[in-house]
Amino acid sequence: IIGNRLVVYPTWKKDNVKNYKNYIKIQIDPKMAFGTGHNETTQLVIELMLKYINKNDKYLLDFGCGTGILAIAGIKMGIQKAIANDTDIDSIENAIENFKLNRVSGKIKLYKNSISDLNESGFDVICANIISSVIKENLDSMFEKLKSNGKLFLSGILRKEERSVINTLIKNGFVVSEVMRKSEWIGIYAVKDK
Repeated sequence: IIGNRLVVYPTWKKDNVKNYKNYIKIQIDPKMAFGTGHNETTQLVIELMLKYINKNDKYLLDFGCGTGILAIAGIKMGIQKAIANDTDIDSIENAIENFKLNRVSGKIKLYKNSISDLNESGFDVICANIISSVIKENLDSMFEKLKSNGKLFLSGILRKEERSVINTLIKNGFVVSEVMRKSEWIGIYAVKDK
């Protein structure tokens, strides 16, 4: 259960979530790809998304999508269409299955490539739950692909890396609006400045 509004469950626990009437429900079967909802980093990104995504946000990029959980969450929060990408074949195959399981395949395009190879841009929201070195290396691409005042949700960042990542975000034209902490991890919500 994340943010008292969303529940992630595997197929074999389907009956256990029937009582969660007003919750967003996401079905993810654990396989090779990262992102079952149990890890603090996934929870941090989803909590921040639940808090800040609103009806004006229509187009999302799930960068380094793993299971595709963040793209699925975005669609179930009201995002109209999403792009998901990853460079790992296990992640791609797992994401395809999860999009079908959650009946969101028609709203998400999936690519096996890096963010710099994506032609799409003009995103209202970009979420990335990947290691901080990959986040830092790709901040210019994320900035370029976000709309003005677009929202960026990040995790996969250790507490000890907080200052360094925040400084890099500021240098790259982002305003950091909130930092959440869980265990040894942080989640960041930042906005593209202009």
